[in-house]
Amino acid sequence: NKIIHDEKPEYMLVAFDIGKTFRHEKYDNYKDGRFNFEYTGTQVDFSQYVTVTNSQGTLVNATLTYKYSPLAPKEFSNLGLPTLVSVYWVEVTASHEKYDSASTEIQFVIEAIDITNGTITLEDYDFTYDGTAKIVNIRNATIKNNIELDLTDTSSFIIRYSNNIDAGNNKAIVSITGSGNYKGTLSKTFTIKQATPTNFTLPTFDKTNYVEGEELTRKTSGSANYNSTQLTGNVTSNMKTVAFTTGTDSTKTVTVTFTFNPSDINTNGISNYTTISGTKDFTMYAVAKDGNGVYYGTIKKALDAAPIDGTAYSVWVLPDIFAQTGFYPTLLSNATISSNTTLYTLGRNISPACK
Repeated sequence: NKIIHDEKPEYMLVAFDIGKTFRHEKYDNYKDGRFNFEYTGTQVDFSQYVTVTNSQGTLVNATLTYKYSPLAPKEFSNLGLPTLVSVYWVEVTASHEKYDSASTEIQFVIEAIDITNGTITLEDYDFTYDGTAKIVNIRNATIKNNIELDLTDTSSFIIRYSNNIDAGNNKAIVSITGSGNYKGTLSKTFTIKQATPTNFTLPTFDKTNYVEGEELTRKTSGSANYNSTQLTGNVTSNMKTVAFTTGTDSTKTVTVTFTFNPSDINTNGISNYTTISGTKDFTMYAVAKDGNGVYYGTIKKALDAAPIDGTAYSVWVLPDIFAQTGFYPTLLSNATISSNTTLYTLGRNISPACK
């Protein structure tokens, strides 16, 4: 009998081309003859890494079947290819009608896929500081190859929150940590807004009417609270020098804005509370007293002191405007009063009296 070798070569060879799967940093795997893939949840298409030739080196389009085994003991009892993270032995068998079947085996490593550079999308939220931890819902999380993470799988993913009490712009953190088939941590920041104090008690003052140039003196500094809790802070104001127009202004109403500035500083370097402001009106009178004890003002009215004539008298000046606003009479001690002396006051009547 004559054997035609071109039609039926003696044998068929199966080989893995592992060089297609590794970069330089995976050289150890290449050197050791191991396949190494990241977890995808699906079987790897091994056909692109398997080469089947006959004894003459001609490629053969054979049918491939696979079995796999744990690293130890090596028992190829599982059909197909594994999908979960672990180290396996894989056996591939090539079959063709013209050749005897041929097999080979190789170590097959499925590594956990790194989720660190994925993307988290949050549900809509609106958080304001109130001293309690804020929990934001995750709409979805995706990683490379457009793989969406199943966050209901608590054996693979742990969701944690950190820095989620204090106010801060994108300072609170929700993170997903992978285990098993996944590794690394994927994080997303979210915002907790500052709370607005619920009440601002404005400072109280000794009086509401002040003479031009007189400094407002507070009886209390003012305070603020949040839900009945007293806040720490300081009160500032926008008080400025009041300018009176000569010949026109005798009084001016000044609206002063007071602002409570919380002084607490949280872990994010800001206060958990916003500032809060309120206003208060004060009446300023255009009248002052010079070094000689003579009252004068922007609006002046001359009052002839005649027929009073003398020296070293004490003169009580009682402008109606003072009496009406609770000011006490002003005593000009040892004033020199003569028929040429003019007392200046606002455009009101005064009653000088000597003693």
